[in-house]
Amino acid sequence: MENKKPVLSKMAVTSFLLTSFGLFNMMLCLSLDTHELVRTICAWIVFFAIPAGAALGIISDSQIRKGKGIFWRRFCSLSSLSIVGIIIGIALLLAHPHRIAPPRIVCTYHLGNLVKAILLYAEDVENVYPETEDWCDLLVQHSDIHKKEFICPEAVKYGDEGPCHYAMNPNCKPDSPNDVVLLFETKGGWNQFGGPELLTFENHKPKGVSVGYNDGHVEFIKPEEIDKLKWKAEDVNNVK
Repeated sequence: MENKKPVLSKMAVTSFLLTSFGLFNMMLCLSLDTHELVRTICAWIVFFAIPAGAALGIISDSQIRKGKGIFWRRFCSLSSLSIVGIIIGIALLLAHPHRIAPPRIVCTYHLGNLVKAILLYAEDVENVYPETEDWCDLLVQHSDIHKKEFICPEAVKYGDEGPCHYAMNPNCKPDSPNDVVLLFETKGGWNQFGGPELLTFENHKPKGVSVGYNDGHVEFIKPEEIDKLKWKAEDVNNVK
């Protein structure tokens, strides 16, 4: 009986190529020497290529199991290799989630976690925020927040080692309006507190500053948007 030549599954090949391309770009994201713009582009490629490769890999593997597009043996199919690659990619994402995201996004993420920790502190300690003179120490003691979350990675990239790149607004209380500034970016220090005089736009390029508000949300403010920040309950445009 004449043996038929195995048929190469085009879908499996596409799945393998997409997954490989996604993993290659993930390696670039994880590289310490990768430029931020390159890392951002690579991150978008990763988030597109690996899910697309996963979908095609699952579909093509299902077809192979039904005898369509057989490539060598089932356990050697490119779709199966793609699925293995996807598992590796997920493991890398879990191990280094912050290296995939651009530093500015990580900075905003860290600030958001600190804001949430302060709000939780107020829930547990008679509806008061941590004392501004010791707010960093109190958050470390009271919550499971890690000291690395006090760091803005882009500030470190530009030479400011920290240990904390955020300051607390002493005029913000639990009963202050939602849009009053609670935490904001500043130069490196510890237990820093104050107002707009401590704001810095130098941690990021293009320039900007991450700001956390009393309702828990965080946003990235450009220099031309600074006038909209509210530092006290009665303030409308406190910053000139």
